[in-house]
Amino acid sequence: MFKKIGFVVLAVVLSACSNNGVQNGSVSENIRLENSTTNDSSVKINVERVLTPAENISHVHGVSVDPNDDSKLYIATHNGLFLLENDSDLFKVGNSSDDFMGFSAHPTLSEKFYASGHPKTGGNLGVLESNDSGQTWDMISMGLDRPVDFHAMDINIADANVLYGFYGELMKSLDAGKTWNVVPTPFSQVISLVSDSQDANVLFANTQFGTFVSRDQSDNWSLLSPQLESVMVSDMAIARENNKQMLSFSKELGLARSLDGGISWNSLESDLGVVMKFAESTKNSNTVYATTMDSKIFKTIDFGDNWTQVL
Repeated sequence: MFKKIGFVVLAVVLSACSNNGVQNGSVSENIRLENSTTNDSSVKINVERVLTPAENISHVHGVSVDPNDDSKLYIATHNGLFLLENDSDLFKVGNSSDDFMGFSAHPTLSEKFYASGHPKTGGNLGVLESNDSGQTWDMISMGLDRPVDFHAMDINIADANVLYGFYGELMKSLDAGKTWNVVPTPFSQVISLVSDSQDANVLFANTQFGTFVSRDQSDNWSLLSPQLESVMVSDMAIARENNKQMLSFSKELGLARSLDGGISWNSLESDLGVVMKFAESTKNSNTVYATTMDSKIFKTIDFGDNWTQVL
């Protein structure tokens, strides 16, 4: 019953949002003094980060594990970017409270993120880039013809110059988000985009009517599996060291696992509820985070057999 109810609500969640749980109070500053010297009265200071403690999150649109530090999980929401450290400490990152509907982190550079969505004042954000782990953001492109509002984004793990975004139609950039072209597809209403962990040619599109796969960088598409045909699929996780090992969440199967690259799936017992987003560790192929419709975050270290709530 929960799957049927949950996916009816999912369509609403994709467009409706509410306030977050940022605590009132002082900003926590973690300032590292590196190479400090008093020669000629000069002091070199490197500001590592400025974070605001938070109690909770709501309306998660994207998650990513820091590629160089497994203790950091970045969470893009209706009210900006958050950071969960050590599975226990939650912070708001930077000063932006824009709605990051689309979010994608660079596969190897901890400090580089891409995002899209809505500003608090209305309109569309276009394509944004951060080079300081989400502290500040710059628009690097409107997208195509007009500012876009990507509700789904993905960066190619094997070739970080290739970005994908969906705004009424699928768009692709070959120059790290600066210019974009429309890619014809046999589907619409994309919920999430997921690139293969090892093959730069492979992209998965999870839609309201099943999961599609392209094996030639989005030129041609086919259904991934009969088990994920004509059903809403919210997201998918692919192990970084073994691209045959996958997790998905769909209306038909709930939480499911594949060990053959998505051809066949087996449902897994869990109490997660409706999973909205997955985030894979780059250090351990068996570690995956899952965020749910009710803004809870769970973690597995055995690729789906057991889950622990961390937020």
